[in-house]
Amino acid sequence: MKLVVLDANAFWTEQLFRQCARFADVLLLKPRDFRAHRTLSGTLRSDRSPRSIADRVSEQRVSLPPGWMVGLWPWTQRRLAGVIRAFAGRDPLTLVITYPQYRGLISALRPDLSIYYNLDDYRDNWPRHARHVPEWEAKTVAASDVTICIADYRAKLLRLEHPEKSDRIHHLPLGVTPEFMSGRRAELHRSSLTPKPARIAGYIGALNYRFDFAFLADVATRMPEVTFLLGGRVQEDGDAAWRTGLARAQATANIEFLGWVDHAQLGMKLADFDVLLMPYAHCNFNTNACPAKLWDYLGTGKPIVANEANPETLLWREVVRVGGTPEAFVAQIRDALGEQGSDLRERRLAVAREHTWEKLSERLEQILTLAK
Repeated sequence: MKLVVLDANAFWTEQLFRQCARFADVLLLKPRDFRAHRTLSGTLRSDRSPRSIADRVSEQRVSLPPGWMVGLWPWTQRRLAGVIRAFAGRDPLTLVITYPQYRGLISALRPDLSIYYNLDDYRDNWPRHARHVPEWEAKTVAASDVTICIADYRAKLLRLEHPEKSDRIHHLPLGVTPEFMSGRRAELHRSSLTPKPARIAGYIGALNYRFDFAFLADVATRMPEVTFLLGGRVQEDGDAAWRTGLARAQATANIEFLGWVDHAQLGMKLADFDVLLMPYAHCNFNTNACPAKLWDYLGTGKPIVANEANPETLLWREVVRVGGTPEAFVAQIRDALGEQGSDLRERRLAVAREHTWEKLSERLEQILTLAK
């Protein structure tokens, strides 16, 4: 069987479908605007043919002009269909599409099995086309044999909107990045913090409108004995209230900004923290998201404290402490800092081991087998 993923530009999409080489020959298609392609690959040229990146796994990068996904889509569809046909040949084809714009390829290629792999509420991705996205997505779900959502909230919503397809809409969350699993070599490195503060609560990730700076500032002022470390670039893309919260956080003595953290250093940084934080803002993106951070954190085995802004995180209250207000969040951090024994750590690691990319690909294979 040939399995083609369009597209596999997202890190977690590639991680999941690489594991499918256990039961299929996999092509990870990566179409990009030519400017992004040049930045990432150093050339304007597309790959002429798939290039092997692992046993039974190939990738093919396609350099395209601006507007290729919407305005130039008829031309792009013909181009991508040709690439997919060349790879699949006469073998059975499973086609995975990650965006509603790709839905035309289902009718053009008539694969043996079609999968819509939903990553977000795409209205957030394309605000210019936000009013059209629900219609596009409805047509995509209707045309696909299987819909897989990384967020439980999205899966439930699509089941309500498409009751005739409810038994073919599945929730399959993101997975644990192997490098961040407890016991990996990253933990053996010397501490990256010199000198290391006594107690550290930390977060590394997007520092944009999806992060609640005002909430964290309220928490930090109540815990002057704890150092709050934030890794990542600040993107000032929020509204006026969000910017006020950012200014408060920047002025709070025990909140420190680490700046950008390279992916290769992320495991080492997380190992320095005593408690891992998820203080997200209440917004549409977070409501519909499955944070990769949740799984990176669980893989460390360390205590995690979250607020109530992300429904996916709330599914894991058995291993994640939740505080919906700054006062409750503070109480949960104090409990986490006082955590005794290894029972909770082992429970977090047990969940992480069941959500490696390999384990998730096994669940995916079961879903596909039932759909045939």
